[in-house]
Amino acid sequence: MDGVTVVRMSGRLDGDTSASADTWLRALLARGASSFVLDLTDVAFISSSGLRVVLGAVKICSAQGGEVRVAGMSAQVRRVFEIAGFLRFMKTDDTAAAGVAAIKSAKG
Repeated sequence: MDGVTVVRMSGRLDGDTSASADTWLRALLARGASSFVLDLTDVAFISSSGLRVVLGAVKICSAQGGEVRVAGMSAQVRRVFEIAGFLRFMKTDDTAAAGVAAIKSAKG
């Protein structure tokens, strides 16, 4: 979406799936993507392994002058982000489209 990559995840983001999610995100970053909206609308569960994937993407994108926003979190997923303290530094949106608009607006 015009310089912003929307990454739609589904199912569980946990110890069984986080390595492949991390590899995939790093491949996108290596190809030049620097701003992401992680659409978690269809993510039913996230563990500490999944949170590490999100944190890694945030660190890399920030270092490259980009941004990561998280969209569409269920109440359960949002609670995990809250307990882990991620909502203190993560930018969140109700929808992926809102996240894309926010990144574009920030870029001017």
